[in-house]
Amino acid sequence: ALRSVAGIGEKTVVSIISYRDRLGGFLRAEQLAEVPGVTERNYEKILKQIYCDSCEIRKIDINFATPKELGRHPYIPPQTLRKLLKRRQLKGGWSTAEELIEDDIMTREEAARLVPYLRFGPRSGPDDE
Repeated sequence: ALRSVAGIGEKTVVSIISYRDRLGGFLRAEQLAEVPGVTERNYEKILKQIYCDSCEIRKIDINFATPKELGRHPYIPPQTLRKLLKRRQLKGGWSTAEELIEDDIMTREEAARLVPYLRFGPRSGPDDE
């Protein structure tokens, strides 16, 4: 389907699919601007021709995902990943995105951007052993 969109060539199709897989799906068509290789000119052409289905978002369980899985997500930079993994090991996890902000893992803006891609599974901790 992407190949039929004017402004998207073979290399761009590969870039879009690769980024979509890392991201977990596109919530908004505007996220295409984040894809490496999508130029501003192509972005303007593409944006008028596509839509996104946010029902197809693949979520990551923040409390149980592997470091590799978390590290692949483009909205989790290495510094945030290190803080997240260290605190998760000590705390056992989180129930809400607000806790990630309170624990100084990420800013409110970073959390708002990432939260549609997160699931908060049951926490584990010292009391659960």
